[in-house]
Amino acid sequence: MTSRIIVDEDSGQNIDEYLEICFSQVFSHETEGEEGDAIEEMLAEYANRIFGENAVPTKGIITDLLQAILWVTQFGELRIHALSPKYIRELLASDDDYPKDIKYGAKIGPAAMQQKSVCGSTIHQVVLLAGIQVLRETSYGILNSDADQTSH
Repeated sequence: MTSRIIVDEDSGQNIDEYLEICFSQVFSHETEGEEGDAIEEMLAEYANRIFGENAVPTKGIITDLLQAILWVTQFGELRIHALSPKYIRELLASDDDYPKDIKYGAKIGPAAMQQKSVCGSTIHQVVLLAGIQVLRETSYGILNSDADQTSH
């Protein structure tokens, strides 16, 4: 599998469409059956590119929280936190796409690092989203590192 590079209409920057689809499906809880299997297969490809034979297998990350944690922590320290009621209210007021049952946040790495935090309604969901977010940000940096690069 190769990445499919597209241009984000809002930012004008190159993004990896497959990672955007994975993130969207996990965020929307669209992970049952074949969709979940496809997400695991896509994420395996990315982890294998980074870690080679040392990559943690993705098999089971969609249904098994412990396997998801093992997979995500290969990217760095996993930080999970409960969102404050005030922050939840602010999120819900700012964007209609957030589910009403949002409760948790997560990110990879120390608080001072630039990686964005993700939010979701279950710990399992935010664990998966944090891992995908690392891949999205890494991909974004690579795809937009050369000003002459064009989308395919």
